[in-house]
Amino acid sequence: MTETRFRLERLLILNINPHRCRFRARNTKRRTYVGVNVSGRDVTSLVEEIKTNLDNNLELPPGYYIQYGGAFENFQEASERLQVVVPIALISFSFCSTRRSVRSSRQ
Repeated sequence: MTETRFRLERLLILNINPHRCRFRARNTKRRTYVGVNVSGRDVTSLVEEIKTNLDNNLELPPGYYIQYGGAFENFQEASERLQVVVPIALISFSFCSTRRSVRSSRQ
C-alpha cells in the first residue's frame, strides 16, 4: 500500500478551532468528528463534493472509514422516508377521490 499525502487546503478553506481533539467510542470503535458549518450552498452538494475529493485524494488504511452525519444524514433519512410516504399518500388520495366519484355517480 502506498501512502498518499495531500494538504487540506487543496480541498477546502480550513479554520482551526483551538479545542483539543476528542476521541470517543461507539460500538467498540474509536471515533472522532470534523464539524462543518455550511453557508451559501446546500449541504448535499457540499457533502458530495467532499466525498468526491476524498475518494480521489485519500487512501484510508484498512479498517478506517468516513461516515457523514448531522444535517446531511437527517436529510438523507427524510428523503428515504418521503420516497415511501408520498406514493402511499398519492395512492390513498386517488383511491378516496375515485370512491367519491363512484358514490356520486350512483346517486
